Amino acid sequence: MANKGNKSNSLAKRIRYAFLSGLLTLAKRFRNAFLSGLLIFLPLGTALFVLDFFLDMFKEPATQFANQMGLASDEFFFGETLLAV
Repeated sequence: MANKGNKSNSLAKRIRYAFLSGLLTLAKRFRNAFLSGLLIFLPLGTALFVLDFFLDMFKEPATQFANQMGLASDEFFFGETLLAV
């Protein structure tokens, strides 16, 4: 009789271990997906931020140069983005 209780206890432990290891596997998958997303989007966001910073920094001198060359500002800029110098 004691052997039967030991087997059910062992089965319960194996089921609990399988369930917890499945949760850990899921957590690892989410962690890896999050880190992969950071590795992709962090450099992309940084590059866009730096590009926007430089475009804003050169907007005024480029606008003055375009006006000296006789170009209208709406021919030179599209919204807030510098198209060509």
